Amino acid sequence: MKILKLIFFIIVCFNSVSAQENRTGSDEGSLNSFIKSNEEYKSTKSKDRNNNVGAAENDFLFAQPTKGKLIGMNDNILEDPSLLYNYDKLNKQVVVYADKKPPVKIGLSDFKTVDFITSEGDLWFEPYPAIAKGELFQALIKCFGKYNLYKKIEDKNERDNNNQLYYIISPDNQIHPFKLSKRAVNDILSSNQRAGYFINSHKKDKGDETYVKDFLTYLNYF
Repeated sequence: MKILKLIFFIIVCFNSVSAQENRTGSDEGSLNSFIKSNEEYKSTKSKDRNNNVGAAENDFLFAQPTKGKLIGMNDNILEDPSLLYNYDKLNKQVVVYADKKPPVKIGLSDFKTVDFITSEGDLWFEPYPAIAKGELFQALIKCFGKYNLYKKIEDKNERDNNNQLYYIISPDNQIHPFKLSKRAVNDILSSNQRAGYFINSHKKDKGDETYVKDFLTYLNYF
C-alpha cells in the first residue's frame, strides 16, 4: 500500500506544474507574440554592500542562459526550442534570449510559472504573492490540498546557505517560513499527528533540504 501511495505521489505531485503542459500543449506562435509585447532587456550592474559595482553575471540565477518554457496566465505553454532563459535577481525579471536579437525582459506579473531546463533537470519557479510580492520562488514540492515547499531565490549578496529561506505551505494554506534546521522543520510539522513517527525514525538524518522533502512526502502520502 505504501508503494502505491508513493507512485500516486510521484504522478500527482511532481506533475502538479508540468500537467499544465499536457493539458494545454505548447504554443510557439503565442510565445513569439508574447515576447514582442514585452520590452527589450537592458542589464543593470549591482553594487555590493561596500557600494562597489559587481559583475553583471552575479545578478543572474544561472551562469549561462538555459533552455526553458513559460506557463502563461491562461495556463498556455509558451515554448520555443530556439530561445534561452535566465533570471535577473537584481531587477526581478525573466530574460529571454533569441539568436541575433536583443534579449527581452518579462515581469513576474506576466506569467504563472517558468521552467528552466538545466543539467540538474527541470527547475520550476513561480511568483507567490501570498509569500512576498515581486519575488520568484522555486517550487520544490507542489501538491494541491497538501503540504507544499518553496525556496526563495538567493539574493545577490546572500551566499551563506544558513540564511536560505524556505516556506512550507500547509494544507490549510498557512505559510511557515524557516531556515534549514531539523528543529525548525520539526517544530512546524509537529502538530501533525503522524509527524512523531517520521521524526523518531530519522534522528540521524541531517536537517537538509532532502530531509524536508522526505518529511513532507511522508506526511502527504503515507
